[in-house]
Amino acid sequence: MQVAAESKTLASITFQNYFRMYEKLSG
Repeated sequence: MQVAAESKTLASITFQNYFRMYEKLSG
């Protein structure tokens, strides 16, 4: 269960980084 939580957090962080990169590219 802990592993799943870690995976979820990691995915969230990756998504945030991806969004930032996208913002940089578009803006």
